[in-house]
Amino acid sequence: MSVLSEAQRTCASLQFLLLDQDSDGFIGSHELGAYLRAIGLYPSQSDIAGYIALVDPEEQGRVSQESALALYEKLYPQRTTPEELYAALKVLDDDADGYLTTTQLRHILVNLGARISQEEAEEILCDVEKDGEGMIMVDDIIQLLMPTEGEERL
Repeated sequence: MSVLSEAQRTCASLQFLLLDQDSDGFIGSHELGAYLRAIGLYPSQSDIAGYIALVDPEEQGRVSQESALALYEKLYPQRTTPEELYAALKVLDDDADGYLTTTQLRHILVNLGARISQEEAEEILCDVEKDGEGMIMVDDIIQLLMPTEGEERL
C-alpha cells in the first residue's frame, strides 16, 4: 500500500514533468533538490547528495521519474509538518507579532535546518508577499512552503 494519495502522486508527477525540459522522463541529478522542495520536502544539501547517490548510483547525472517518485514515497513519512514549521518560525518571531523580516527569513533559509542556496532563498523571497515595510507574515511563509493537503504546488 502506498503512503501517498493519488493526488500526491499526481502532484509529484506534474512537478517532475515541469523540470523535465526535454520530456525524456529524466531530470538532471542537480535538479533533485528543486524537485523535492517543489513537492514539499526540505532536505539539506548533504541529504540531497545522499539521495542523488540513491537514485543515480551509476552517476549518470540524471534521475528517472520512477526513481524520484520512489524517493518521495520513502521520504514522505519524514516530512516536516506545517505545525512543526509554525512552531519553529514562532520562536524566531522576536516580538511575537506574527511577522518576520526578509532578512530574518533569508537567514533562516540559508543558515538553519535544511540549508538552501542564496539563489533559492531569493526565489522564495520573491514569491512571498511582503507588507509595505518588508515584513512577511509567518502564516504566508507556511502557506508558500507547505501547501495544505490536496493543494498542488505548480
